[in-house]
Amino acid sequence: MAALASMTVGQALLASAAATTAVGAYQANQASKDQAGAADRARREAEQAERRANPNRPNVATLLAGNQQAGPANMLTGPTGVDPNELLLGRTSLLGR
Repeated sequence: MAALASMTVGQALLASAAATTAVGAYQANQASKDQAGAADRARREAEQAERRANPNRPNVATLLAGNQQAGPANMLTGPTGVDPNELLLGRTSLLGR
């Protein structure tokens, strides 16, 4: 209280103006953040609506045709598949050789 009593009217007005400016700057910053958030939400909602309207669908006919041409291959064995002789049991080492 003693600090307030020793302040002059000019100093009090200056402190009040500084506080008002700080509050105004804070509110402007918050409004800017709110506006950016609203724009981001609107963009995401527009993208979701676009995806709902135009969903990606696999071309099943092309996938089936590709699988029928390749034969007994998969992603692990490669396009040539597995040599049946490599599957024979009775090898002497642990690695099958």
